[in-house]
Amino acid sequence: MDCSSPPWRRPIGRTGPILIFIHISTLPRRWRTIGPGYDKHHNVEQWSRKDGIPEEWIESPDNIVPIPKLKDWEINRWLDSENEEYLDENGMKLTPRQYIKGKQWEERRDFGLVVLRKFGVLK
Repeated sequence: MDCSSPPWRRPIGRTGPILIFIHISTLPRRWRTIGPGYDKHHNVEQWSRKDGIPEEWIESPDNIVPIPKLKDWEINRWLDSENEEYLDENGMKLTPRQYIKGKQWEERRDFGLVVLRKFGVLK
């Protein structure tokens, strides 16, 4: 894992000569302030530290998004449910959490952003 620069400063994609960066701090301030009825959602999940993801990356404000509690519960239920989209080498269904385990920061971050879009938290 390249630790030379913070992961939120690295490009996540390329379209022609233009690099695309996603920075959660570009969300409206109201989305970054945690209040009643909201949970702190870690885009790259906290258990990722067991796979060697640095604590400072996991707890970075760029990795934490306040989302409505019920939406967070819905996402967590989905992350813990076996899914036909995610199969192991034997064709057995995995949960999305099982699928992402062992992946590098960039893939986990991209996966988390896809999940937030899937559930309508991000557009």
